[in-house]
Amino acid sequence: GPDTAPLVTLNFELFTGGAPAGTARPLWARVVAGWVTLLPLLTTTAAFPLFNGVLAANLVHALPPKLATPTVAAALCALPPLLLTGAVTDTTFLFQLCGLSGFAIVFFVPAALQHASLRASVARWGEAGRDTPHSTCFSGARPVLAVVALGGAAFAQNAWTLLLRPLLASLVGAAPGL
Repeated sequence: GPDTAPLVTLNFELFTGGAPAGTARPLWARVVAGWVTLLPLLTTTAAFPLFNGVLAANLVHALPPKLATPTVAAALCALPPLLLTGAVTDTTFLFQLCGLSGFAIVFFVPAALQHASLRASVARWGEAGRDTPHSTCFSGARPVLAVVALGGAAFAQNAWTLLLRPLLASLVGAAPGL
């Protein structure tokens, strides 16, 4: 309904613990409400340095030699989410936007790794590299293409729903005479 918060944990902010309307909430209900409300903040801030460190350790090798320091890599990994969080005030939108990156992790990266592995195997052992003891019906180029196509379609649908449709609606709504 209209009183439901977009982030599920915020719905616990006014948790009463069953106390009748107009009476004070029990202490335990206030503690539970506070804990549930703050849990995403605690888990995210606890994990952020770990994620940032891993990303920076991988990025430092891709940077130009003059910028290839752990400090620069850490700053490059930390600044986009911090700036995005400062610019976007709708937490639901922020979580959905971050969720779009999950498509790369779930669909595109594994497919690219499978394709690169197959190419490296064929380059090293010739055509015999296409069929290894670990090959399955999902090891060829067609399954890789299917995963990329499925991931691309899912990404496109979510990008449309989250970004493009609202943008077009705001442009059409702002256009005079429409």
